[in-house]
Parts: sequence; structure tokens; C-alpha cells
Amino acid sequence: MNKPTKELLIYTGVAAGAYFLVLLPILRKLGIVESAGVSDTQAQNERIFNTQAVNQYAKQKPLTPDATLLSFADAIYEALRYSAISDTKDTAVYYLMKVQNLSDVIRLIQLFGVRQECYFGVLCHDTDLPNLVHGNLSTDDLDKINAAYLAKGVNYKW
Repeated sequence: MNKPTKELLIYTGVAAGAYFLVLLPILRKLGIVESAGVSDTQAQNERIFNTQAVNQYAKQKPLTPDATLLSFADAIYEALRYSAISDTKDTAVYYLMKVQNLSDVIRLIQLFGVRQECYFGVLCHDTDLPNLVHGNLSTDDLDKINAAYLAKGVNYKW
């Protein structure tokens, strides 16, 4: 490989690294660039979560204690935190399916809060549970969770 080719490769690598490690996170924080695609389902879930679900939450108490839901949130996070590198998606699906009612789902999302998701263990950004789930689980996994929720009468779709 000749010297101009090596220099071009080095400059390209540095430029790509600067974009993904510095510029893109800054643009996301400023709201100029949105995180990867918000689907119609996610937008619908936000509306449900912000209106109907919160009203129903006041009427319906969670059936699962907060400590247990927090352990579910931690297990889901550990299963999906490295964004498809070494994910154990079956573990995340298992814990997402363990909730008993809509109040459990709402409380799980609240207890999860905002955490760091990393690409290749380095490129990290803030994410919440719905975005982590949508970004890492397949459509088949989401369908399995939604079917379990439907059987329990939970009015929430991932």
C-alpha cells in the first residue's frame, strides 16, 4: 500500500471517529439529529403512556413490587446494553413478559429511567426502556411480548 492510500485511510478513520464519537452525540443533545427512527408504534406508546396509562395507573396498582421491577429493569439493561454485540435477547424478552398489568409496565419504564446504551462498548448514548427494546429486539420478539400482554389484558404494545 502506498503512502497516499495510507494517509487517506487514516484521515477517513479519524473523520469517522470524530463524527460518531464527538459530533453526533452533540447534535443529538441539541436536538438537531434524532436518535434512530421513532416508529408509529413508539409514538403511539408515548401517547398511551402519557395520557390513558397514567390515568389508569392511578386506578390500578402494580401487582409486582418496585424492588422486583427494578431487578427486571436491571436484567433487561444487562441483556441489551451493548446493542447487539453480546446481547442475550431471550433474557430481555423473559423479563418483559413477566409484568402482570399496565401499571407494572409503566412502573418498569419509570424505574428503568435513562441509561447508557453502547455500540461496540465505546460509542454510548442515553436511552430509555422503550427505545432500548425497539432498538435491540426483533419484530418476532416484540410480537411474542405483545401477545403475552394481550393475554394478560395489558394495553401496551412494544
